[in-house]
Amino acid sequence: MPATFATKLCLGLASVASAGAVAVEEASIDEGTNGECSLMQLKSKPSSSNPFAKGLLAALQSSREESANGEARWGCIGVEVQPLKPAQSEPLLTKRHLDKDSFAWWNMPVQQPFQNLQKQGEGLEEVPWSFYTPRSRRWPLMKKGKPADIISKMYDATKVDGVFEKMPEKMQGVFWMKGNGVPEELTVLHYGGYWAEENLMVQVQAPFTWAWPAGRPHNAPYFGVLYSNDESAGMSWAGGFTQLAPTMTYKFSDRCLGDYCKASNQRRGSSMTYAYMQTHIHGYVSEAMDLGKMAANTLGLGSLGVLQGAFTLQEMPDSVNGSHWKRTCHWGLGVANCAFAEFGSYDLVKIVGPDGQPLQPQYNEFIEYMGDVPLFVWAGWRSEEEKSRVARAQRHSPAVNTINVSLPSLM
Repeated sequence: MPATFATKLCLGLASVASAGAVAVEEASIDEGTNGECSLMQLKSKPSSSNPFAKGLLAALQSSREESANGEARWGCIGVEVQPLKPAQSEPLLTKRHLDKDSFAWWNMPVQQPFQNLQKQGEGLEEVPWSFYTPRSRRWPLMKKGKPADIISKMYDATKVDGVFEKMPEKMQGVFWMKGNGVPEELTVLHYGGYWAEENLMVQVQAPFTWAWPAGRPHNAPYFGVLYSNDESAGMSWAGGFTQLAPTMTYKFSDRCLGDYCKASNQRRGSSMTYAYMQTHIHGYVSEAMDLGKMAANTLGLGSLGVLQGAFTLQEMPDSVNGSHWKRTCHWGLGVANCAFAEFGSYDLVKIVGPDGQPLQPQYNEFIEYMGDVPLFVWAGWRSEEEKSRVARAQRHSPAVNTINVSLPSLM
C-alpha cells in the first residue's frame, strides 16, 4: 500500500477513534515496512456496541489479516469514493445535454399528467402530516392503500410517454428494496433520463416513484427497529424525500467494479451490470451529496469530515434482464477516499416488469411480506396551482453544501 494511503488510513482511523465512532487502542505507521500501515494493534474495546463501528472495525481487521497472510495487497478493499464536485453527472451540463443546472420533477421535459395523478390517487386514503410538521412542509399529498393497489398505481403513474421508452429496459418496472433496514419498500427508476453516450441514468423523485410502509411488516429487516407500528416512521423518511427532492444518478461501467456483479458480467459481457451512484439534493447535478457527512450527522459526530460513503448498483448472477440487483452501501474514512466497510446493503428486486405485469415468484413474495400492512406514496398535489407554487420554491432551494443532511432525512 502506498505510504500516502497508509498515512491517511491511520490518521483517519485515529480521527474516528477520537470522535468516539470506533474504539481503537492503537494505529500507527510502521516505517520499517516501506511506510505500510501497521494495524496489528487495532483492537476494539468490549464496550463498543455501535453497529456501524463494529462493521468498520471488522472490515479493517479483515483487510489487515488478508494482507498479513499474503492473500491480498493493501489498497482500497471496497469502493473507491468518487469526487463530489464535479459530480459524475457534470457532463450533462458541460456537454449541453441539459439547459438547466438541475434535473428534478419540476423541469422534467415531459411532466406526469396532473389528471392521471389524480386518477391514480382515487380510492386511496390520505395520510395526514404530523401536527409537528411545519405548515409550509405539508404540501405533499400522501396517500395509502393495499400493497397490490399501490404497486399498480406506481407503474401507471410513472409510465409517461416520451420518457419511459427512452429508459433502459433493465430499469423499467417496479422494484422491491428487499432487506433495506429503513422504512421504505418500493421504488421506480424509469421516470428520469438516460444518456447512452455518457453511460449515465438519472432517477427523479416524483409522485408515485417511492413507497413507504404504514406499519411494521412481521419480518421487517433488522427486526424492524427503524419501523413503527403506524405510518409515522415512514412519514419521517418521506418528508426528507419530498422536501429535499433528491435526484439520483447511476454511472454505468463497461466492466464490473464490485464483488456481486463479477459472475453476471462474465456471463453476459454486458456494460450495464455495475453502476456507481450519487445523490443530488434539489436536482443539482454538478455536485453530489456527501454521504459520509450524512452518516456523521446521524451518528452525532458533527462535521469532523472523517467519514465517507459510496453506493453502487450491481446486477446479480441470477438476474434476468435487470430483475435482481445488489444495492450496496460502503463506508470508510473520509481522508482515504476508500469506502471499505459494507453495511446496510440490500437487494433490489423487480416485482413488476416493463410491460406492467407481475414477475413471479418475487411479486407474491413481496405481497406476503407486507401482510396486512398498507403502503403509502407521495400522490402529488391538491391542485395545479399548488404544484406551480412548490415548483417555484424548490427551483430556488439551496444546493447540497449548504444543507446538513442526516438520517432519516435521506438514505
